[in-house]
Amino acid sequence: MKTRNGGPVLLAALLAGAGETVTAQATLRGRVIDSELGQAVANATVRIKPGPAPLTTDTIGRFEARGLSAGAAEVTIEALGYQPAVFTVLLGAADTVNGVFPLDFTGYRLAEV
Repeated sequence: MKTRNGGPVLLAALLAGAGETVTAQATLRGRVIDSELGQAVANATVRIKPGPAPLTTDTIGRFEARGLSAGAAEVTIEALGYQPAVFTVLLGAADTVNGVFPLDFTGYRLAEV
């Protein structure tokens, strides 16, 4: 049987892939702030387990991690002058979770240069 555009071959390839399970991935968007003043904490380091390589917050304290697995994620945030903090975030498959992550100021700052 002859078909145009490789019909049977294409159909067989599509059907072969139909049994594969595609895992939906979650996105975590966050904003890191000073717990007392509510101001953004720029250049904070954000580590997500399990997850990508460490992220750094932008000038308004935001970060975004895509492609995360569903389930509990441990978010560790560190910034100069702030107490490191660990948060647990529950991610559903294909969810986008928005969070605010407050850090406690320790009073330590670098000297002016």
